[in-house]
Amino acid sequence: MKIVGLVQCKNEWGLIALSISHALLNHVDEVYVLNDASTDQTYHGLEHLKALWGNRLHIFNARDVGFRKEAAVNVLLQFCQRSKPDWVYNFDADEFLLTQNNISLREVLQRAGPEVKAIRYELVNYISLRDFDDANLNDYLRLRYKSIPVMQGNMDAARRAGMVYEGAATFFDMPFMTKLVFRAFPFMFISNGAHYVRNLRTGDHVKDAMTSDFRVAHLSMLTRKKLNTKIIIGETYARRGAPAWRGWQNQLIYKLHLENRLDEFWARHSIMEAGDSVAEDSPRYVLDAELVSNIGGAVAFLKSGFQSEDLSFFGKDQIPFGEAPETGVGFSDMIVLADKLKVTLDNTKASV
Repeated sequence: MKIVGLVQCKNEWGLIALSISHALLNHVDEVYVLNDASTDQTYHGLEHLKALWGNRLHIFNARDVGFRKEAAVNVLLQFCQRSKPDWVYNFDADEFLLTQNNISLREVLQRAGPEVKAIRYELVNYISLRDFDDANLNDYLRLRYKSIPVMQGNMDAARRAGMVYEGAATFFDMPFMTKLVFRAFPFMFISNGAHYVRNLRTGDHVKDAMTSDFRVAHLSMLTRKKLNTKIIIGETYARRGAPAWRGWQNQLIYKLHLENRLDEFWARHSIMEAGDSVAEDSPRYVLDAELVSNIGGAVAFLKSGFQSEDLSFFGKDQIPFGEAPETGVGFSDMIVLADKLKVTLDNTKASV
């Protein structure tokens, strides 16, 4: 059995190094990563990471993907076919797969019968610290605050955004959408976020089975700095007149930024680490060491490979900043083509 991981990143150096290494050490045979026009240390950092992982890590660089992230991951999905995967695990840079009793994803998938085409799993949010440094490997070993969602059931984007905007809830109070790991098959198309998989021959969604054998730790808001990226995305949505449900989190953060309320928002979505009790302005959590226990091997691997506890450096040399030249396969043009193909398929299906 061969399992291949897919991941996109944009200006997430440090975090992406750890998530890729965690996946390769514990769960997948190879990873295909798309660097989406990062301008931080991602390009040069990934080159160092490639030297450590060799032909198990495949790097593609594209011009700014913008709103075509779904098309981008499907182009990446087509490239990964050269590795002839049996299963595909599409993860985000801020996601770390956790299994019961520290068994591997491979062991779980080997138990799946041939009729099981996709397996659905839950996301568990961990809350970050106010002083978290995403380049400091030791800081990841402090992430022991697992959020407790206090709301149940589905809730539309407008209501979610309204409650967070009014201060009646935090993002962590709401359950996140489940995701899929799926068998590789011809003519497949995955949604942005891997929430569903479609068969392009029929247009139907692939049926899935829910599991409790594994789940993913989600680190959606690691630093105050990361909110600045969400501001830019939210502003773009707003200027294009996007509906409120599209990119609602980013649009909300942009709105809070315009009202100078982001510091207040960050305080309500992070932990002071002043003690084990829940502060009045903090999201609800329980102390939980599962994430730290699972990523310890990847942290040790990177400390040794980069000869530093700070991923801003390789040894004593600072890793340069800068945007990557596009991979020579015309990756960005292929993303545009894939996006047009999806629109055509959606329109065709709607007219049938």
